[in-house]
Amino acid sequence: VRGILLAAANDRVGDYTWEATAKWKEVVQRYLIEDARTEPMVSLVCNDNWMQFTLRFVVDHKRRRGTKSDLFERILADFARTEGRVKWASATFELVEGSTIRVTGDR
Repeated sequence: VRGILLAAANDRVGDYTWEATAKWKEVVQRYLIEDARTEPMVSLVCNDNWMQFTLRFVVDHKRRRGTKSDLFERILADFARTEGRVKWASATFELVEGSTIRVTGDR
C-alpha cells in the first residue's frame, strides 16, 4: 500500500516537489526555521480494527482540490489492479437499545 501511495504522489506532484524543495531551502536559510520534508511521505497508524495510511504531499495551493482528486482516482485504479490483494475496509457499528434496568432503594 505504501508503495502504491508514494508512486501515485510522485507521479502527480513529483515535478512540483523539486520546485518546493528549492524554495523551501531559501525560506529555511532566510528565517532560520526547521527544514521540513517536502517530498511525499506515507505514515501508518494501526489500532485493533484497521490500519490507516496518510499520504502527505506538497502542492501549489491553487491546485489542492484538483490534485487531491487526481491522486484518489490514481490510487483507486492502482488498488483495482492488485486483483484483490489490496482492499478498502471500513468499520460498521450497530447500535442497539439496551434492556431496561429498574433500580429501587428498598433492601
